[in-house]
Amino acid sequence: MRTLQFGRTRCLVGPSWVVTTLPSGAEVHAHPQNSEGQRQTAKRLGYGDDLAAMTRDHDPLHAALAEWLGMKASTALRHAAGEPVSKGLADLEEAAVVAVQAYCRALGRWPWDVEAPSQPRAAELRG
Repeated sequence: MRTLQFGRTRCLVGPSWVVTTLPSGAEVHAHPQNSEGQRQTAKRLGYGDDLAAMTRDHDPLHAALAEWLGMKASTALRHAAGEPVSKGLADLEEAAVVAVQAYCRALGRWPWDVEAPSQPRAAELRG
C-alpha cells in the first residue's frame, strides 16, 4: 500500500483500490467496476484491460489537481462523498482529470513521482 497526501486530502492506494479521506473526514472508496464503460475508458487512456491500474491513478489525480489549484478538496470527490457541491463543476473536474490521466499515462510520469519544482509560484512571480 501507498499513502499519498495532497493538502488535507489523503489517498490510501492498494493493489486495486483507493480510499480517499477528505478534509471533512468523509471517505471515498474506489475499486474497479468492470463495466463496459470503464473497460472502454481504460483502453482509451492506455491501460488496456488493467482496470486496477486505472483505479489506482484516478482519485489521487483528483486530489493532486485540487491541491495544485489551491482548493480545499476535489469537487468531484466531495460530490462522490455526498457533500453539497456543484454537479456541473464536479463533471468539469472529472473531464479534466481524465484528460490529465491520459497525458500522464502517455508520458509515464505522475505528480506524486516528480519532485516539486523549485520555481516560485505564479503569485510570487507577479511581485
